[in-house]
Amino acid sequence: SPVLRGPLRYQGFGEVMQGIEALGLLSTREEAFLDVDAPQITWAEAFSKLAGSQTAAERVLAAQFGDEVARKVIRALGSLGVLSGEPVSMAGTPLDALCSLLQDRLSYSPGEEDLVVLRHTFDVKWPLGQRERIVSTLTKSDPVSEMSAMGQTVGYPCAAATEYLLSGRFARDNPGGVYRPTDPALGRYILKEMEAYGIRFQVESR
Repeated sequence: SPVLRGPLRYQGFGEVMQGIEALGLLSTREEAFLDVDAPQITWAEAFSKLAGSQTAAERVLAAQFGDEVARKVIRALGSLGVLSGEPVSMAGTPLDALCSLLQDRLSYSPGEEDLVVLRHTFDVKWPLGQRERIVSTLTKSDPVSEMSAMGQTVGYPCAAATEYLLSGRFARDNPGGVYRPTDPALGRYILKEMEAYGIRFQVESR
């Protein structure tokens, strides 16, 4: 049976990331002009060294992705400060410099919070021919805790799995090897532990 999985992103996210990659901003190669001991430069200067002028960069993008996408990528870079006179983080690689910029520009402001929504839909055909749709939904936000909902829904399950393995309880009932989170023994344990943190799925059958 096919399994289709896809995250929801803001419209244009994929195109912008493709453009950023095409311009070398995701490169992990050490660049001398981004070395910690190099003279401080601006983001506009760093961008020029990586991709040439803004006009040249837009031509490169247009050739690969079309004019509309090229304009969208340049607008996004402008709004993020990549074309500005702000000092660039002298982090060694373009990727690390960009990550430092995004951490500053895209972090939550006071009073903002994130929301995690997971929705799994299973269309099941049972051996006797009956059909059933099972929908499993999780929503998580936390306006009180200083930890983001994303941090909780990623970190707590990892911590629970680690505790379970280190305690030896999992090994007593399971031979050695590699186990996925969907393994029944491991998965059920993690889901039960998560209820204490308000992380639980609501399951409906239709």
